[in-house]
Amino acid sequence: MGLTTPLTPSVGVTESEAALALVARQRRKRLRPKSIGADKGYHNSRFVDGLLAQRIAPHVAHYGTGPGWSTIESPGYHASQIVRKRIEQFFGWARPSAVCAKLGCGVSSEINN
Repeated sequence: MGLTTPLTPSVGVTESEAALALVARQRRKRLRPKSIGADKGYHNSRFVDGLLAQRIAPHVAHYGTGPGWSTIESPGYHASQIVRKRIEQFFGWARPSAVCAKLGCGVSSEINN
């Protein structure tokens, strides 16, 4: 079973339209997600309304005003934001650690003596 990645033209098709196409493809495979998380680039009415029409809860990072404000009050959205923050904190912590490990800038015992 191979992994397939759809290619879209760089002009005329947005990422949110491609994401809705991927959701439709998954539904044809009888996979029915209850919610989908996305960053603020997907915060547009076409994407949010497309998910709501399929009875999928959109957990999209909000900014300003826009579609899908009713999902902010749901317990699932609140839980996904907590998990999202933890993941971002991990990568924020891991990034400097990886750079220091690569460069060998750890604390040595010679400095402490």
